[in-house]
Amino acid sequence: MAKNKPIGFGREDEDPNGTGDGWRSDIGEQADKQEESSPPPRQPKADPVFVSTIEGLEILGAYGLMALGPLSNLEQQLLQVIAGLEKRIIELE
Repeated sequence: MAKNKPIGFGREDEDPNGTGDGWRSDIGEQADKQEESSPPPRQPKADPVFVSTIEGLEILGAYGLMALGPLSNLEQQLLQVIAGLEKRIIELE
C-alpha cells in the first residue's frame, strides 16, 4: 500500500476551503445559501428581570438549591430568566 505524501510536498489539497466543490476563491455565495436555509433564531418566552443577589438566593432557596460560593455571570443570568418566567406566570394567572 503506497503512502500518500503530506500536502505541501508536491501534493495539493483537492478541497482547500472545505466546501466540497474544489477550490473556490469566493466563499461568500456559499455562506449566503447557508444563512437562507437556516431557521430563524429561537425567541425567548419571557424577558429576563434583573434580580439582586439576595433575591437570587431566595429564588434558589424556593427550589431547594443553595449557592456554595459567589454566583457566576451565567448563574446570575439564569436567575434573571427564572425571575422573568415567574413574573410571566403571575401575569397569566
